[in-house]
Amino acid sequence: MKTPHLHGQAEHYRERAARFRGLANTEHLGSLRRHLRRLAAQHDELADGVVMLPSDQTPRAAIGVEPDHAADRNTFLANQGK
Repeated sequence: MKTPHLHGQAEHYRERAARFRGLANTEHLGSLRRHLRRLAAQHDELADGVVMLPSDQTPRAAIGVEPDHAADRNTFLANQGK
């Protein structure tokens, strides 16, 4: 069962995903458009994961990003191509 806090968190991720999709739809540079679409997909996954998270797991961990690496954006982005 979703709590109000988790519902708000999932909604936040879905709003961000929609924003990234909107940016991708207007982007002319193909590599940036693909990156924005990947970000949108990741945020959708985060939103889906929030609903099904065990209480000891964070949304980032739900898509395989370790909490200690979550702050390191470069590590996160570098691991997306693997």
